[in-house]
Amino acid sequence: MGGSSSRDRNRRSLRSVAVACVVLAVLVILFRSTRSNRPSIVAPDATTSSPSALRHDAPVTENEQAPGRSVAGTPETAIADAMPNADASRRLARILGRFVLENGDPVPGVALRLSGRRDPLDLSVVAESAEAWTDLEALSDDDGRFLLGFEPRAAFEFVLDAAAKDACPIRWRWTEFHPGDERDLGDVEVRFGATIVGRILDVNGAPLCGQTWTIRACSPWPNLITGREPIEAVDVSDPETGAFRIEHVPPGRVLLRADRGESYRFEGPTVEVHSQDESTVDVTCPFDVSSWIAVSVSCLPFSRSIHELDGGVVARGSGIVATAIRIPLERSFVFQGLPVGTYSLEIADPNFVPWRADGIELGACLEAKLAGSASVRLAVVDATSGSPIERFTVRTRLHDDAWPAATFAVFDARPDGDPLVTGLLPLPQTLTISAPGFADAEVRGLALAPNETRDVTVQLSRGARIVGSVLAGDGEPPEFPVDVRLARRGTPSSHHVQLLETAAHAEGSRVVRAVRTSGEFVFVGVAPGAYRLQAGVSPALHGVIEDVSVAEGDHERRVQLTLPASGFVHGRVLAPEGASLAGIRLRFVPDSFPGATKGRVFDFDWARKLCADLAADGSYRAGPLPAGGVSAALAVEHVFVPSGFEGSESTTGDEIDLGRFDLTPGADEEHDFDVRDRFPSSLRFTFDLHGRSPSAVVAELSVVHDTYLMTSAAGSLDARGAVTLGPAIPGDYVLSLRAVDASWIWFAPNLVHVSSNESRSTSYDIVLDDGELAVRTTNSSDLPAMLFPRIRADAPLALTPIDAKLDARGRMRVSLQPGRYAFRFRPAGADASVKVVVPFEWPSTSGDAVEVVLPDSRK
Repeated sequence: MGGSSSRDRNRRSLRSVAVACVVLAVLVILFRSTRSNRPSIVAPDATTSSPSALRHDAPVTENEQAPGRSVAGTPETAIADAMPNADASRRLARILGRFVLENGDPVPGVALRLSGRRDPLDLSVVAESAEAWTDLEALSDDDGRFLLGFEPRAAFEFVLDAAAKDACPIRWRWTEFHPGDERDLGDVEVRFGATIVGRILDVNGAPLCGQTWTIRACSPWPNLITGREPIEAVDVSDPETGAFRIEHVPPGRVLLRADRGESYRFEGPTVEVHSQDESTVDVTCPFDVSSWIAVSVSCLPFSRSIHELDGGVVARGSGIVATAIRIPLERSFVFQGLPVGTYSLEIADPNFVPWRADGIELGACLEAKLAGSASVRLAVVDATSGSPIERFTVRTRLHDDAWPAATFAVFDARPDGDPLVTGLLPLPQTLTISAPGFADAEVRGLALAPNETRDVTVQLSRGARIVGSVLAGDGEPPEFPVDVRLARRGTPSSHHVQLLETAAHAEGSRVVRAVRTSGEFVFVGVAPGAYRLQAGVSPALHGVIEDVSVAEGDHERRVQLTLPASGFVHGRVLAPEGASLAGIRLRFVPDSFPGATKGRVFDFDWARKLCADLAADGSYRAGPLPAGGVSAALAVEHVFVPSGFEGSESTTGDEIDLGRFDLTPGADEEHDFDVRDRFPSSLRFTFDLHGRSPSAVVAELSVVHDTYLMTSAAGSLDARGAVTLGPAIPGDYVLSLRAVDASWIWFAPNLVHVSSNESRSTSYDIVLDDGELAVRTTNSSDLPAMLFPRIRADAPLALTPIDAKLDARGRMRVSLQPGRYAFRFRPAGADASVKVVVPFEWPSTSGDAVEVVLPDSRK
C-alpha cells in the first residue's frame, strides 16, 4: 500500500511539473505579444474568448508571509500577478457570464466593477493583506462575455456592478468566496429602463412644497441565491414644486415609495412601466406632515433600534408639554395635533446622554443620535514591563435581552490621546481590549451605572502560541487545503449545525490555513482560556474538535489534529434519455455530520454546501467524505421567489432519498443512482389573465404539510402569461398564482399531479371578482391600530394571505375568487396570541362594497 501511494504521489508531481511548464510557456508567449495600454482584460485560456480581469493578492495568515504587491493593471501585469504558477491559478475564484439583449443579441462594452470590503462583524480572521483591496474593472467583449479572476479573501463581501450605456444598472453581492470557486451567471439580460415623472402631493392634493422627499421606484426582489441584488431607481423632489423625475426604472411593475428621513415613510401606487417610455405618476402623502413633528432615534454603534425610552420624547412650547407617540415596529416617534408654534424637544433617559433640539416648527423631521451615558477610563499596560500601551482598540458585547447579541467596536486609542471610552450603555457587558503584538484581554462582568465613569486597568500579555499539525486518516499530511478554526469553549453555534464556521462572529474565534505540504499551523497571541479546535477540509469532513486550555503564563501549546479516515465517491445519475439535469444536484450527508436528522440537513446554508454538481451526462465526483455511513439524495435547488417589493422568500428544495452506503477509508468508490422511474419534471403553464398584466406575477407549486403549504417550485410569468415550474419531484401539488404587490391571489381548483420525466403544458383561465372592501367598527368610530391586517381564504389549508392595505377611510380595492374569507389582524399593543378574525363572503350580491364590521374594542 505504501509503495502504491508513493507512486501515485510521484505521478501527480510529474503531472504538476508538466502543467506548470505548459502554463509558463503560455505566459511567456502572452507576455511578449500583448503589450498595450488597455485595462486588464485578457484571454484567460485558449478555449475561452471572454475577457477577464485577474487579481492575485492572498490574505496573510498567522503562519504565512504576505505575498508581493499585485493589482489589476496592464494585461502583462495582470497575468504575471494573477498566475505566477499553476498552484496560484488554482487559488483564483472566477466570475463569468454574458450580457445579452431580450432578443439574445450580445452586448459588448458593459462596464464591470468588482469591489470588496471586510466584514466588520467576522472576528475569526485576524490578518489580511497589508494592502487595501483594489477594485477590479473590466468590459464585456464583442460577444458580451466577461470573466473576472481574483484571489478571494476570508470574511469579505464582494459586490459586482455592471452598467451599460443608457441601461438599468445590475448588481450582485456575495458574502462567501473560496479559492477555486466559480460563479457562472449565464446570460444576463440588459434592460433599458423607463422614466417616471410626477409630483409629491399633500393630503389635500396640492404639491408638497418646502420639503425634500426621496422617491423610490422599487422592483420585485430577484433570486438572491444567485447573488442578484435589488436596485432601486431614485430621485429627490424639488422643494419648490414637489416635482421628481426617476430614470432607468426597470420595466415591469414597480412600487413607488417616498421617505423623508427615517420617520416619514409611505407607499405610493404600484404602476407598470415599459422600456424607454415615460410615465406620469403623482404620489400622495396619506398623512398631514404639516401638523406633525417626527423624531427618529438611534444609538450607534450599538443599534439603530431603540426599544424603550424612559420618559419618551417630550416637546415643550406654546404653553404645553406633549409626549410623542411611538410608531409601532419602528424607531420613530411623532407628535400630532400640536398648535402652531416653535418647540423644544428633549430626551432625558438616564441611560443616554441628554438630547435636546430647540426652535423646532411643525413639519420638522429630526434624527436624535443618542450616546450611552456611561464611560470607562482605561489604563492599558504591558503585563511584563508595566509600561503603558498607547495604541489599542476596544470592543464590547452587551448582555441584555433588549439589545442584539453582537460585538461592537467602540474605541480606537491613539498615541497621546485621551483613553476615555465614552458612549457606553449602562448595561452588563464584556469589554475586549486588543493591541498589536498582544493577546486580547477581557473585562468581564462590567456593570456600569447611568452617568458613571469608572477607572479600569487592563494588563496585556504576549499570550501563548498554539502550534500544531493536521494529519489525514493515513497519518500523512493532507493533500488538500485545510482550514483550522479556534473558538472559545461554550461559544454558541448554529441551532442545527454545531461547527465552528458558525462562530465567526464570536469573541476569540480565529481561522488559519494549514501549510499544505506539512499540515502545520500556528495561532499566535492566544489569551488564557479554554478553546476548541477544528480542522475543516470540506463541508462534510472535519477533524476532531479538541479541548485546548491555555493557562496564564503559558508560552506554547502543541496539539495534533487527525482528520477522520475519508474517501471519494464518483459515478453517474441515470436519468431518462434527453432529460435536463438543470437545477438538480446530489447531496451526501455523512452519519457523523452534526445537525443531520435521519440523513437530512434542514439548515439552509449547510444543505447547499453538502451538494455535488452534476455534469450534463449525469456524472459527478464528491469528497472528501468521512468514511462510514453516508446518506445520498437527489436534491432540487432551493426556491427563492419575491414576496413583495421589500423582500423574498426561500424554501429548501425537495429531495429524493437515494439510500445509504458505507464508504471505505481511502477509497474512490463508484456509485450510480438510477432515478429514471422517479425523475423530477418541469411543467409549462399558461394563464389567461383576462386583461390583467402578467408583470410581477409569481406562479408556485406547493406541497401540503398538515395545515400549511411549502413551495417546491416557483417562477415569474413572462410577457405572454407563461411560466415553466420545476424541477419538481413526482407527486401532487397546489398550484397558485399571486401578484407580487399582494393585490390578488388565485388557487387552481384541483391539485396538479406531476409524473416522472413528464412534459406537459396546461392552460388556465383566471377568474377573479374585483371590488371594494370597507372595514369599519360597530359604532362607526375610528379604526383601531392594527398589526398585520390580512385577508385569508376560509379553507382547510392555511393558504397564502393577502396584505390588507386600507386607506384612511378603511377601504381597499381587492380581487378575489368567489368564496368565503376572513379579515384578520392583531390589535396594536395586544399579546401576540390575540387575533381578531371577522368572516365575510366575496363578492357582494348587491354589487356594493363588502363590509367588514369589527367588534367594538372599547372596554
